[in-house]
Amino acid sequence: MKASESDSGLARDSSGSDPGLAWDRVACVPQLPADVIQVWRADLSALTPHRELLERCLHHDDHARAARLTRRAVRDRFVLVHGLLRALLGGYLRQRPESIEISVEPGGKPVLAHPAGVHALGWNVSHSGGATLFAFAWNLWVGIDVEDLRREVPTVELSRRFFHPDETRAIESVPVDRRAAVFFRHWTAKEAVLKATGVGLAGSLSGCRVEWSPEATATTVRLDQGADSSLWLVEYLEPYPSSLAAVTADGIGWTLRCFDCSPELIGRLVSAAD
Repeated sequence: MKASESDSGLARDSSGSDPGLAWDRVACVPQLPADVIQVWRADLSALTPHRELLERCLHHDDHARAARLTRRAVRDRFVLVHGLLRALLGGYLRQRPESIEISVEPGGKPVLAHPAGVHALGWNVSHSGGATLFAFAWNLWVGIDVEDLRREVPTVELSRRFFHPDETRAIESVPVDRRAAVFFRHWTAKEAVLKATGVGLAGSLSGCRVEWSPEATATTVRLDQGADSSLWLVEYLEPYPSSLAAVTADGIGWTLRCFDCSPELIGRLVSAAD
């Protein structure tokens, strides 16, 4: 189901045919239609002024987890990211953020402990450097990953260790100065799919085969799990300069919409939850 052209924000068909990208600023969490993935971006530096209010959005289990983090920088990032996650969840579910019960599946994927009937809100979170992305959808297994392209990584060595040989050859076939970009297009797509399934990086990276083409705005990933095989559509995003993200969900025909967690929206969310 596609969003109405009259709606604010970006509506993209999941074929990836639209090369443009816009991150809309809204005054509140919008309605989330079926077969739509809504992606939010946030800069951690924009969250810092709201730390105390975001901390009030946390469930008592979150407070316990935060207390176990000994490094202050890690603890502060946990509070900011999980506080905003709960503020957004509260906006979608129309509930107080700190009251939302979340359980963890055997593979480590968080889910609502008490979904409302057959309607289950799925979400996924990723952060790299100062960039944090949140993806939400009803009744879809959604996964998202963001990477900082400025990060230096041994692309060939990692691809030889973790990727399928065909993917390694694709990375080695491009000029040296472009290998990191091609590597991250493979890595983000694979991690998004594995996170959507709930397996995460405990799953086999080589078991995710990325169909790669230069500059494509979307790709497909074939996931082999023993005798089972599934095909996943992946959309690429560029949320910030020098960053690359990939988002996916089970099924086909979903629409992607992107929003910006502006300081004004963050202030409203946490004030409403306070």
